[in-house]
Amino acid sequence: MRDTISEEIALKSGLLLTTSESYTILKRRGFADLAIFEGSDEDGMRVRPEDVEELIRNLRYFIGELPDPKHPIATRIELWEDMEKDGVDPHPLIEALKQVASQGRQIITIREFAEEIAAICTIKRPYVDRFAAAISQTMDRSVQWFQVEEIDTSWAIPLGDLFQAENVPSDPETYLDQRYLDFLAQNSEDLRRIHWRNFERLTAEFFRRKGYVIELGPGGDDGGIDIRVWNSGSDVNGPPLLLIQCKRYKDKNDVEIETVKALWTDVRYEGAHRGLIATTSRIAPGGIAVSVARRWPLGFAQHEQVSKWVKQMWRHSVLSNRQ
Repeated sequence: MRDTISEEIALKSGLLLTTSESYTILKRRGFADLAIFEGSDEDGMRVRPEDVEELIRNLRYFIGELPDPKHPIATRIELWEDMEKDGVDPHPLIEALKQVASQGRQIITIREFAEEIAAICTIKRPYVDRFAAAISQTMDRSVQWFQVEEIDTSWAIPLGDLFQAENVPSDPETYLDQRYLDFLAQNSEDLRRIHWRNFERLTAEFFRRKGYVIELGPGGDDGGIDIRVWNSGSDVNGPPLLLIQCKRYKDKNDVEIETVKALWTDVRYEGAHRGLIATTSRIAPGGIAVSVARRWPLGFAQHEQVSKWVKQMWRHSVLSNRQ
């Protein structure tokens, strides 16, 4: 059963979680029933399939892949209630679904499915679209307990790599894989644990999505400047708009005043407009104070601000903001 949970998470989200990682994430969020992760591999227990599906839905939500953990039936209940308020009988939708299912044709997209339903019944199209989306959600959030064919999860990436090594996405246009960004959007406390190079990539990705031209430094001994930023269309051979220094620190490690002074020196030397220190921790009060007192054009993105960056890059951020 533990393997089934890991495989289902990998299949749906693209993240490979160890049993220990799944347990830690669920326990952190206060998930009530963790008995399936406790005890030895030789122990047995009685478990209801719907309880395992609930666990998987919550785990998918906690790693940022789902916008919410609710049971898929809840979406259909909301639809039925709205139709009832509008005086619309939902039964034709059910009958149309039966007809489409009996035809045995493979329907790939929600739009195609909605077209099939709309061709059979005369219910208003917005309700048909919501119904098609609800059925698709039901299939996505349910576990296929008996797979006839072997499921390929080779496309999934280990969650542990986010913390242990630099992640270079297969897409050359991006700096950090979306699956890792989704996880961090829901687990901002883990920002302090990610590999230092992945924190630089996260910062670069945020500014790339804002439309800027990015130069990510090689890492290591690069003189302290991790990222250079230009406005779109600017001459990248000219002075940067922004110099960024990234500091992935633990909670109680402050970025000291010497780092602030060093960045100001680099800004002046390169003729940049501004400088920015991004950190998973915080800036020592003296560093901010001296920058303000001397009117240095420096900005500071501390843990709370970086957490907001990641939330903005979450795949469900638009839906989340609407809610």
